[in-house]
Amino acid sequence: MGRKTMISRQMLEKIKTTRDKVRKFDRIEQQLEMIKKNMKETEKLLQTSDEINQVILNSLTARIALLDNEGDIIAVNETWKTAVQSNDSQFAFGVGAEVGLNYFQLCERAPEQYANTIRHIVSGIRSVLEGAKNGFISEYFCNTAKGKRWFVLRVTPFASGDGGVVISHLDSTSRKQAEEVILQKNAQLTAILDNIPHLAWLKDKQNRYIAVNESFAKSVVLTKEQIIGKTVFDIFPEGKAQEISAKDIEVIVSKKQIAYEQYTIEDDKKYWVETFKAPVFDENDNIIGIAGLEKDITHRKQTREAILQREAQLKAILDNIPYYAWLKDRDGKYLAINRGFAEVCGLSVEQIIGKTVFDIYPKEIAERYWLDDIEVMKSMKHVEVEEIREGKMGSFWVEKYKTPIYAEKGGVIGTTGFLKDITERKRAEKLLRESEERYRKLVELSPDTICVHVEGKIVFANYAALKLFGAASFAEIIGKQVNEMVHHHYHEILEKIMKSVLIEGKIMKPVQQKMVRLDGTIIDVEVSSISINYQGKPAVQAVIRDITERKREVNKAAVIQKQGMEAKFPLVNRANFDFFYLAADTISGDLFHFYHVQDDSVIGFIGDVTGKGVVAALNNSAVKVLFYEAASITTNPLEILNYMNRGVGENLSEDYVAACCFSFDFCGGKVTVASAGINIFDCEIDGHYSQRVIKGPFLGMFKDCMFEQQTFYFHKGDRFYFYTDGLEEVLNNTDVLEKLISLQTLQEQKAYLRRFLLDTGKLKDDSTWLGIEIK
Repeated sequence: MGRKTMISRQMLEKIKTTRDKVRKFDRIEQQLEMIKKNMKETEKLLQTSDEINQVILNSLTARIALLDNEGDIIAVNETWKTAVQSNDSQFAFGVGAEVGLNYFQLCERAPEQYANTIRHIVSGIRSVLEGAKNGFISEYFCNTAKGKRWFVLRVTPFASGDGGVVISHLDSTSRKQAEEVILQKNAQLTAILDNIPHLAWLKDKQNRYIAVNESFAKSVVLTKEQIIGKTVFDIFPEGKAQEISAKDIEVIVSKKQIAYEQYTIEDDKKYWVETFKAPVFDENDNIIGIAGLEKDITHRKQTREAILQREAQLKAILDNIPYYAWLKDRDGKYLAINRGFAEVCGLSVEQIIGKTVFDIYPKEIAERYWLDDIEVMKSMKHVEVEEIREGKMGSFWVEKYKTPIYAEKGGVIGTTGFLKDITERKRAEKLLRESEERYRKLVELSPDTICVHVEGKIVFANYAALKLFGAASFAEIIGKQVNEMVHHHYHEILEKIMKSVLIEGKIMKPVQQKMVRLDGTIIDVEVSSISINYQGKPAVQAVIRDITERKREVNKAAVIQKQGMEAKFPLVNRANFDFFYLAADTISGDLFHFYHVQDDSVIGFIGDVTGKGVVAALNNSAVKVLFYEAASITTNPLEILNYMNRGVGENLSEDYVAACCFSFDFCGGKVTVASAGINIFDCEIDGHYSQRVIKGPFLGMFKDCMFEQQTFYFHKGDRFYFYTDGLEEVLNNTDVLEKLISLQTLQEQKAYLRRFLLDTGKLKDDSTWLGIEIK
């Protein structure tokens, strides 16, 4: 029993030992399974990390490759792979090579023309691989199928420190081209500045010259290089330097531009100069310097003195002309008269100024004159009549001309007029009516066609009429109805003229019409008419002049002018642009132009020159030159208007220009608008349509005009509308405005406004409309 028990215990110990070992092996096996599972997960994470790294590499636009310590390519991105394989020049720098190839061996195959560049690149890469440098950058170019292209090569060591580098080739062609364009533009701007016939400069706040033009350098007998960095005290005598510095300080303190005139005497001659100084601001509106321009105005001063002298001479002439002239305000008070008017009234000039007709004439006569003034101001039309007046020497016939006077912003503020003594003419007309033969002799040799018609039938014509109508004899003309000789489009106008002449007794100034010759040919003519008594019957005398050739030339000028209005917005990638231009006459006074300052800035100008015809066309050209001249000097609309105001006053005599100047800064997202007579423009900002008013008188009206300027910030989709005064009344119509706002595109708005003007007969003045939509 005891032995059996011992055996059993031994067996139990062995069993227990075996069981412990089995359990230990089970735990080891479980641990191995966990290690295998962790290894699989680690491999999966490594694979995912590699995939992420490759995705990141492939997302880069640069051509990237990874090299090991020997220069073998171990990885590349998609941009590297898809590089043009057939381009030898690119492949010469290793771009597009496959993984496994040696980068240095590929570079050794480069064409001879790139040998120096390759040696420089290989040396740089090796210096990074060997740890001599922390990185290497080089810019190179190569000739490709698309032309010369530039690339930046960048070499960076692996962050792990295990050796190897990352190389990237980034296309820098656009930047290089942009740099070349900037250099070219700077050269062009310098050339423009150097060709301005005025002294121009730019100084910093410490009074040091930063830039000057050639004219300035020549004036102080120094080179540009000798001036840059110097102050006025280094260049000018102490006294003059103090004067210049004081004006500079005034600009900096006031933060406003100043203009002043000075003169010097050299060789017993007086020379005048006009100086303009303006502060220069940074993007935070802090003053960083002063810009200046000095212009020789000796000739202008001499011209001004000549003008004053001429005005005195004109006054003397006005006082001695055989007319009685006056100027009255809205209340009928005399503001100015000439000596002839005072004499016919039997009073002195001083006794009449400030008085009304009720202080000078009997009540019955004064009331009639006052009613005439009211009618002129109410109708806003001039009146020309003949009447009998009473004077110191008894009754006499006069031709009276009255016209309204307009304010700058519209509206009538008074009347002006003159009387011409036509007593002698009336006597002559009486004698002429009494003798038809004498009349015939006076007119038959006239180079202009003279016809007389009674009740619409031609009863008299001179020899010039035969040529005008292509007739062989008077029998072909006399007895014909006037309607037969006038183009049917002008029949309604003809009826109005006959009524005005025969019934109202008006003298019709030259009116353009079309007439039909006997052979059916249509010609352009200019016709003036007057009522006469012919053989005891009321008749109309018409003086006709053939203007076919003249009108043909005017039409050519109109075509040229219209072509000049086909301007395009310079930055089509920044804004949509559309416009229309409708002339009320053949040639109008409207114009608009754009000036491209730089990649993100455009200056615009819209104007309306007083006058019509060829004179307006010539004035348009002069205004265009002034605008481009001003825009080449400054980009500020207010300064441009100031510059143009002086030019208009000097070059356009008594003609004025209504204008609006605006600049779009697409980089800063703002538009700046300055006004000179065109005081209204419309805009849609953040979906809200509004009309903006900026005050300012016409260009050329006053020497020292005060113009206003405002700045507005814009976003994508905002619109700005600039237009001449021919459209002001239309755009003040609520129905028109609501319809316009409802339209989606500039093209729809343009089409609607053009159609409205033409279909409704609202085209009473030249009309130009510009629409600009921010992209």
